[in-house]
Amino acid sequence: MAAELGIEFPLLSDPDLELAEKYAGVSTDGFPFPSVYLLRPDGTVAFRKIGEQRQDRASTSRLLAIIDEMQPRTGMPKARAFTQPLQLRLAIGLGGHEQDDNKGIATDVEAAAYYSFGRFVALGLGAGALVLPKREAQLNGIVRAQVPYLQGIGEVYLQLPLGITGRLADAGLDRSGWFHGIALGNEFVFSPSNLLFLEMALYASVFDG
Repeated sequence: MAAELGIEFPLLSDPDLELAEKYAGVSTDGFPFPSVYLLRPDGTVAFRKIGEQRQDRASTSRLLAIIDEMQPRTGMPKARAFTQPLQLRLAIGLGGHEQDDNKGIATDVEAAAYYSFGRFVALGLGAGALVLPKREAQLNGIVRAQVPYLQGIGEVYLQLPLGITGRLADAGLDRSGWFHGIALGNEFVFSPSNLLFLEMALYASVFDG
């Protein structure tokens, strides 16, 4: 059988079904139930699957995944968040605000989508709103430079937004102009699809007139 199938690893012959009866069980018609055992190097059982029918077998993909989990861990695992081309982010910010010689605390929200070109450069499109003390909405294009560290678990980034902005009044759009700034931040990955980032930014709105 090994020669016919080109199998290069040892096969165990069990013509009397002695091992089959011990580890899997034998049906009334004399056939062993399909079974799989995965053993760790120390001989303990890492996985066991005993089927009730011939078709009841563990899939190859599941077995390979279990074998991968059995491998010894070396170093920190690589996160995949920064290698995914498209990222969607939601930010809520709190900081100082100065407008028309009035100073105060401002709150802003921003949603952005980024597309990464490799590990170090990304382009994004963001939409944001200044909630307090004045209402203002922005639409920006964003250039982003990013440097991963700790095998991709964390990342330092610098981004430059540039776009249009509009100040809102009760009657609608009051004034419009340009929005630009600079942001420096750090991100940390909790899972391949979730991350938390802390950012310091300086933004400016330049209105017409």
